[in-house]
Amino acid sequence: FPIFSSRWPVSGLAARVGEQVWLTQGGAKYLDWHNALYATGKVEGALTEHDVYTLAQHYLTPTQLAAVKEAQSSGAVHDALLTNQALAQHMDFSGTPAFVVMPQTQNGDVKRVTVIPGSTTQDMLQMAIQKAKG
Repeated sequence: FPIFSSRWPVSGLAARVGEQVWLTQGGAKYLDWHNALYATGKVEGALTEHDVYTLAQHYLTPTQLAAVKEAQSSGAVHDALLTNQALAQHMDFSGTPAFVVMPQTQNGDVKRVTVIPGSTTQDMLQMAIQKAKG
């Protein structure tokens, strides 16, 4: 979710583009987008709108890019980001990463859920997965 958008509005734009990539292209393309965005090396407010739109052209059609521009105040992407932010706040997440590992069944046992509100190790994630599996 766009945790830096209040400090750097371009972060919100990048989040909206990422959500649009996820919704229209799927998880693998989203991961490509995410990695390409970080590969620019522009962090801590250095990323520009031009950077985001230039990169986004490789992942979204002109119509999809127009939807991103509209998503600043309404639409499916806007709503998805608001929902994500509300959920994160409800779970007391103040940043990323955050992991929730849970059983993949409809009647999952809450005792098998692991919440990791920050960075972790592969071993810790594997233990959480095993716990979720039961």
